Amino acid sequence: MCLGACLLQSWTAFLRKANRALRQATLGTLNSLIVAYGDKIGSSAYEVIIVELSSLISDSDLHMTALALELCCTLMADKRASPNVGLAVRNKVLPQALTLIKSSLLQGQALMALQNFFATLVYSANTSFDALLDSLLSSAKPSPQSGGVAKQALCSIAQCVAVLCLAAGDQKCSTTVKMLTDILRDDSSSNSVRFSLMLVLC
Repeated sequence: MCLGACLLQSWTAFLRKANRALRQATLGTLNSLIVAYGDKIGSSAYEVIIVELSSLISDSDLHMTALALELCCTLMADKRASPNVGLAVRNKVLPQALTLIKSSLLQGQALMALQNFFATLVYSANTSFDALLDSLLSSAKPSPQSGGVAKQALCSIAQCVAVLCLAAGDQKCSTTVKMLTDILRDDSSSNSVRFSLMLVLC
């Protein structure tokens, strides 16, 4: 089966439509096409899809967010994809994911998809474990603009940190646990960071 660029562009364009059911169906179809015919789809097409996916990741529609993250994981898991795909994920999707994780609304399928997203980033070597861990821990820190981080968000961050460590292997797990324990002992750590770290260590 030969998938022309025009056909894929047409499918990707559906992700910009206002019709929610159409966007959901498109995400499912694109996922199936990439799994079955990824060898006939160029990496440049992947990059276009990733740009569209980034706009769908939001706590305003968690079901759509879950589908978008699942498709993103499928794209990253394709070993034939070029390094540009990983770069596109880091630049477009990762910032949205780090915003989403701070939402008190995040739960269920969307939270599981987000956990899988972070694990896939490590497995695919698109982003280093240390960089991701630092980003997640930074998400637990209160900001002057938004104030403290909601308890539900801290729970989500802790779960994603735990999944990240499991994906990285035993050595990273051990060094991370030691680092987190040291942070807990540091009197300068904020209460929200401490609470988040306690959830990880538990």
